[in-house]
Amino acid sequence: MCDFSQFIPDVDPYFLPNAGTYKLIEAVVADKVFFPVYIYGLSGIGKTMNVEQACAANKRPMFRAQITRDTNNEDLIGAYSLEQGNTVWKDGPVLKAYRSGGVLLLDEIDLNPTLMILQGVLENKPLFVTQTGELVKPKQGFTVFATGNTKGDGGDAKYVGTSVLNDAFLERFVTIIEHKLPTIAVEKRIIDRFCKVEGIELDADLYDNFLRWIELVRKSYTDENIESYISSRRIQYILRVYKMTGDFKNSLKIVLARYPQITSDALFKTWNAING
Repeated sequence: MCDFSQFIPDVDPYFLPNAGTYKLIEAVVADKVFFPVYIYGLSGIGKTMNVEQACAANKRPMFRAQITRDTNNEDLIGAYSLEQGNTVWKDGPVLKAYRSGGVLLLDEIDLNPTLMILQGVLENKPLFVTQTGELVKPKQGFTVFATGNTKGDGGDAKYVGTSVLNDAFLERFVTIIEHKLPTIAVEKRIIDRFCKVEGIELDADLYDNFLRWIELVRKSYTDENIESYISSRRIQYILRVYKMTGDFKNSLKIVLARYPQITSDALFKTWNAING
C-alpha cells in the first residue's frame, strides 16, 4: 500500500477563503464525493489556492497536473522510465489520484483542448492503462477540479494560448463557477493577515491610500477604462518588496513593471494622485 500522505498540502498561513467559491470546493473535498468542478477567473486571485487549502484543511492528498499546450496522455496517466538500468512504470497524477482516492487538480485546463483521455476520468470510470494492461478503478473519494482563465470559450485575448474546449468535455463537469476578484473588504482582510504573518507595518495614511488605490484600479478595470487589474498576488508582491526596501513608491515601480509601459505609467500616476 502506497503512502500518499506526502501529497497532502501544507496549511498556508496567508490564506483566506473566497466566499464565492470556497464553500462548494470545501464541501466536495470534505464529503469525499465525486463532483467535478471547473473554476475559472482572472489570474492571481486564488483559484488553485482555494482547492489546495480545502485539501489541506481536510487532510486530503492533492495531485496537481500543470496543463500546457504540450501536455500529453503520458504526462497525466504515467510512463515507463529508466532507473538504474531497469525499466520502471511511474504513475502520473491521474493514476495517483485514482489509487489514493485523492483530489486531481487540472491547472490551466483551457491551455490544451486535446486531452480527451480525461473524458472517462471525468465520469469516474475505470481507466485501462494500455502500456501495462492494468485496469485501475478510482478509489472512493476521488474527484476532479479544473482551473482556467476562461470559461472554455476561448476567452480574453490577454490570455494567449487559451483554447475553446470541446463541449462534450465541459459537459462532464457538474458545474462551472467563476472565481471573482475579492471585494475590497475581503482584500483588506487578506492584506491584514499577510502583513501580520510577514511582520510588515504600514503607516495608517499609507495603508488607507493603498486600499483606495487598489479599489480605484479595480473599478477602472471593471469599467473597462484600463486593461489591467491588481491581483491579490501582485498586492503581496508589492508588500514583499516594501519589506525588503522600505520604499513603498519604489516597490510599486518594481512590481508594476510587469505591465506594458503605458499601463504601468497610468497606475503609478493614479497612485501619485491618491498619495500626493
